[in-house]
Amino acid sequence: MGGGDQPLILADCSLEETENLLSPVAREEQPDPLDVDIFGILTGDSPLRYIGFDQQGKPRGKMVDLVNPTSMSGARSSCFKVTGCKALIKLRAVKGTTNYVLYEFSENHNHELVSFENMDLTRKGKHLNFDDLHFVHAMSLNRVGATVAHQLQTSLKGGHHNMRGTRNSYKNVSRDIRMFIGERDVQLVLKKLEDRAKNLHNFSFEVYHFEGVLHANFWADDVSKLSYQLFGDSIAFDATYSTNNSNSIFKVTSGSTNTLVQFLMCFDTTIDNQRYNQRVVDFKSKSTTCVFKTRLELEVHAAKIYTQTIFKDVQKDIYKCMINCFITNVDVVDNFKVYTVSHMDNRSDFVNHFKVSVHMLEHSYECSCMGFTRVSYLRRHILCVFRLHQIKNIPDRYISNRWRKGSLPSRVYSISQRLSVDSSEVSVLRNEVADCLNECVDHLAFNVDGLSSFNRKMKELKRELVDNFPGSSSSQKKIKQCVIEHLVGQHDEETIDLLPPHGIRNKGCGTNRRLVGPG
Repeated sequence: MGGGDQPLILADCSLEETENLLSPVAREEQPDPLDVDIFGILTGDSPLRYIGFDQQGKPRGKMVDLVNPTSMSGARSSCFKVTGCKALIKLRAVKGTTNYVLYEFSENHNHELVSFENMDLTRKGKHLNFDDLHFVHAMSLNRVGATVAHQLQTSLKGGHHNMRGTRNSYKNVSRDIRMFIGERDVQLVLKKLEDRAKNLHNFSFEVYHFEGVLHANFWADDVSKLSYQLFGDSIAFDATYSTNNSNSIFKVTSGSTNTLVQFLMCFDTTIDNQRYNQRVVDFKSKSTTCVFKTRLELEVHAAKIYTQTIFKDVQKDIYKCMINCFITNVDVVDNFKVYTVSHMDNRSDFVNHFKVSVHMLEHSYECSCMGFTRVSYLRRHILCVFRLHQIKNIPDRYISNRWRKGSLPSRVYSISQRLSVDSSEVSVLRNEVADCLNECVDHLAFNVDGLSSFNRKMKELKRELVDNFPGSSSSQKKIKQCVIEHLVGQHDEETIDLLPPHGIRNKGCGTNRRLVGPG
């Protein structure tokens, strides 16, 4: 375009709409700073805009000396997209309006143009927005890989034609997050813990380091401290098994490629899932009515104090103490009364005999089967003695807090106690907007006229929002970095005070040989 040609004015079109209107092209991410028109994109001072094709530029070549064989060592056969295409579009914004003037247009292509069906495979079509990045990140916290996350998103959106990004784009999200974290791993973790200490009730943490390297880190929130107070007899586990099959929770949060930040987020997600399951169990225990098998008041009392799952086991033992257990002998030794309880199987054959010792002064009970020691609730042999003594209620000393109904107060299930929930104002508003949109779509359901009208109004609202709240002119790389900062946290300080601990091997002797099993 030049000479006496009149410039083409694109009225009332945003820059994004202009790009979609003119050609399936993408803005150059790294333009030449010597070009004033292109340099204006980086500085934000110029009203000029430059749009180039993906094939712009030339591939990097390596000089190979056929005489010198060593010069061919780094050469490899690879494909490239750039072909030196000279096609471009240059726009100039009209001051005071939303119009753009097309002042240069070159259609000098030296390659085949992209078809409409493959627009999602272009560089611009593979860019992921905030929703996609957040989805991939949230799936990774639940041990769902990028490939499966892409398949799930494809199914949710109704096909690949509604998708943004390929499988490789989803895989690159975890890579970009790890590159963003880098050596700031410990600093990001400490900043998260410091924020929780300021905002959460009764949250505390301690850090142990030596010579600038993190050695140990301890943290506990209000729910963890309360759980330790109530269930302190069952909190320890060994995390150094040759296999992690017995440590499912630990295995979920300790991926081999996880950084400390990712470990903390995976741990928070796992703990929140565990507390959610606990809340569901407590709700079922409080909102359901049990069906009794016997007429013993002991069974009624057990239904009041135990959770639904444990009550079924206790109820089975209460029933068995009436059908399959009989007292065959009674001895008195010092202050103890020893009952011999004969145990029958379902075929009414005696299979074993157990001794139940009753301390007559302290009113304590102990069985040779050691059932209470193992599972922390009374088994059928002691219950058989209870039935003989006409004991109507289970003594408090034999009721473990871990099986008691409503052991934890309701405040531990509040949203403020959930570690993986983003309670920032931006996140809350974003979720409310998404819920409102989903409710509108669900209300219209299969109403074609209603959906068409709603779609038209949403496009008008989108146009109004784009005009009133223009998007950032930063490059896609900077926008992606801002999204990652929102997901994993931001460390303002440039100096790094602590480094992550060195890698350790706590399985086997450190050799590369497989562990040989017995036999």
